[in-house]
Amino acid sequence: MKKKLANTLSILLCANILGTFTACNIAGQPTDQPTEILTTTEAPAEPKIVLLEIAKQPDKLVYAPGEQFDPTGLVVNAVLDDGSVIKNVKYTADTTALRYYSKSASVTYKGKTLYVPIEIYLAGNEDEYDVKHVKTLEDSPLADMTYYFLGSSVTYGEGAEGQSMADFLAKKHGCTVIKNAVSGTTLRVQGKNSYLTRLQKDISEGKMPARLDAFICQLSTNDKTQPEKHGTVTANDVRDIDAFNTETTFGAIETIITIVRSMYDCPVVFYTNSYFKDANYQKLVEGLDLIQKKYDIQVLDLYRDEAFNQISKEDYALYMRDDIHPMKVGYRDWWLPAFENFLISLK
Repeated sequence: MKKKLANTLSILLCANILGTFTACNIAGQPTDQPTEILTTTEAPAEPKIVLLEIAKQPDKLVYAPGEQFDPTGLVVNAVLDDGSVIKNVKYTADTTALRYYSKSASVTYKGKTLYVPIEIYLAGNEDEYDVKHVKTLEDSPLADMTYYFLGSSVTYGEGAEGQSMADFLAKKHGCTVIKNAVSGTTLRVQGKNSYLTRLQKDISEGKMPARLDAFICQLSTNDKTQPEKHGTVTANDVRDIDAFNTETTFGAIETIITIVRSMYDCPVVFYTNSYFKDANYQKLVEGLDLIQKKYDIQVLDLYRDEAFNQISKEDYALYMRDDIHPMKVGYRDWWLPAFENFLISLK
């Protein structure tokens, strides 16, 4: 019994000693046979995709706004972390409608994305529509006029390479046009480039002309983004400039009107955008009605002019870069005639 117990202990002891190079027999004595040590090895890791690359460009690289990316002809390879390449992978293309600012279209494969460079062609900004090609009228009724335009991107010509109806007006009629426009700015005082701040700067720096035939201000589309800052139009008997809250849109408008009226005996004109669906901008247009009645200003209301906005889809696509910004031909052939007729009616 003692011998069996001793043999059992010897077996257990040998089984738990690691790193030995010989095996034990039942009696606990070394044997001549080497011990076989079992080890486990992990399978080699699968190569991972590092990036996707264009092996062949797509057939179509130039698009108009609103078109979808067409991947026909595009060949994409996947580069792996071991240096190998999987050729002509079956990618998925994003067919979201392209915008005027799109610089690329995307395709994906197994979690990796590839951006394919493309070009957006804006037909409405072709060179033939440039203001330099507009001929100056010899006998324009607006030739001797001086106009001051205050506004943001639409007045500047953000969608038309910096050319707007103000520039076309000056070239066609030989009139003097001062264009104070900075894209992305608001009527209400918000930073150093708001409409009111820039007007006050021009005044303080002596940049205002001695005479104006009309002061023309844009009802900014940027103000629509914060309807809580629209404010309210003050009562009819409130005329003190210190009573206006210039951090609101309507307060800034009342302040601008008051300042201009103190300097010039000329029509004060506010103009709206052409129609685009936006409830907040519509509220600004409706608020301008109250200001018009209070101050007897002039309003060129393109937003609610049904005849003006009744153009074909084809013309609209040619005229407008997006819902807000015209292109060169849009200013020249659509907006300019409205401004011409309006300004002539003020004489």
